[in-house]
Amino acid sequence: MLFLTFFLCGVLILGIGVFLYKSKKIEILSGYDMTKEYDREGLAKFDGKNLMYIGGLLIVLGFLNLFFKYDRLFIISLIIFFILIMVLVMVSVKGSGKYILSENENSIRSRQKQNKLGLIVILVIILVTIIPIGIIFGIELNGKTEVSVNGKEVKIKSGLESTSFNFNDIKKVYIKNTIPNFSKISGLNMEDINRGRFNVSGYGDGHIFLETNKGPYLYVMLKDGFVIINSKDASKVNGYYHKISNK
Repeated sequence: MLFLTFFLCGVLILGIGVFLYKSKKIEILSGYDMTKEYDREGLAKFDGKNLMYIGGLLIVLGFLNLFFKYDRLFIISLIIFFILIMVLVMVSVKGSGKYILSENENSIRSRQKQNKLGLIVILVIILVTIIPIGIIFGIELNGKTEVSVNGKEVKIKSGLESTSFNFNDIKKVYIKNTIPNFSKISGLNMEDINRGRFNVSGYGDGHIFLETNKGPYLYVMLKDGFVIINSKDASKVNGYYHKISNK
């Protein structure tokens, strides 16, 4: 979902940038004043390029989220993205003024006020965007594994990742102190915290919910796939085992 949001927004902004660069329709720009004389080609190319850069960055960020989801590389990329966006927008706001060929004193003062207001709005938007993302990452990093049994169904949730299965689908339940090598297909993969869909050596594709890199690990083998769980509190693993195996 996050990939699609970044990708579609990126394509839209990139398209607007290309349109502005090619058509020279500077009237679509925020702050355009028909009483002023502009270097239309210079302004269109300047702001068009900035919009294309922003759109391209959004598309790249979308693909990073698709492949790496919420792991460390994506978080670093997200921080770099916001810094670059802030720089590009500020450059655009400040640099656009040099393409105004003529304006009176009142217009100059008005433009300076608009620039200041624009920068304030940009900072507010960035903060409003960063806070929800920070909350999401906080949920992901601090999420605890919850195993609940509802009738004949078992639900497992940790952070933003979850899975469920019926008792009729269980083939075997056991505990081991080790887990083979694994690689992420989708989900969170950050140091000791791993949750989501993974390929586990010797087992194939399934779900894992790991809070630490130490055992014990609960293995729930299913007709289609598996679920492997552990916890920072090792006693919880035994609790999960009894909760699932006694049904």
